[in-house]
Amino acid sequence: IFLYCFGGRYINKKDELSLYAKSAQILEDGYYEPSRFHPPLFWKACIDRLQFILPALELKQKENTIEIFYEGQSKGTVKISLTNIKDTFKSCEVLFQSLEAFLLDENKILLQESRFDVLQEGLKTLDPHTRLFTPEQTESFMQRNQNQQFGVGFVLAQDNDNVIIQSVLEGSPAET
Repeated sequence: IFLYCFGGRYINKKDELSLYAKSAQILEDGYYEPSRFHPPLFWKACIDRLQFILPALELKQKENTIEIFYEGQSKGTVKISLTNIKDTFKSCEVLFQSLEAFLLDENKILLQESRFDVLQEGLKTLDPHTRLFTPEQTESFMQRNQNQQFGVGFVLAQDNDNVIIQSVLEGSPAET
């Protein structure tokens, strides 16, 4: 089973929830500050990435709809959310489903493989540190960090209403 690692939490690829739905759920559970999410920026990043991946695709956003053109022909519109992260990500899934409906097989495969890449590009609009690991990156990260502890190198304690450094661990970054 491949896992996607997101903010220290994992998304099972076989989950009943889609990659977008599960990512939105994790973000809404307190991983991000809602005021940092700007749907218009998210949509611009996602649209730009999709058009880069599929050059014959043209997506024109007009307020809360995206008009879809493929090889110069109109393929319809998709209503999108410009409100919260959950509804925005759900709209992104609907857009992918609409695109899959008319693409030829080779482009459907390319589109399916790009879901992760498009989400990753959109997540960059939250902050430069928010990222979603591929299954391969997650496995590599887990192997590299197995049985290792990370930290600055000091032990904290509480003294009344204050937090104090109780001790510095020998050989740690805090010691230097």
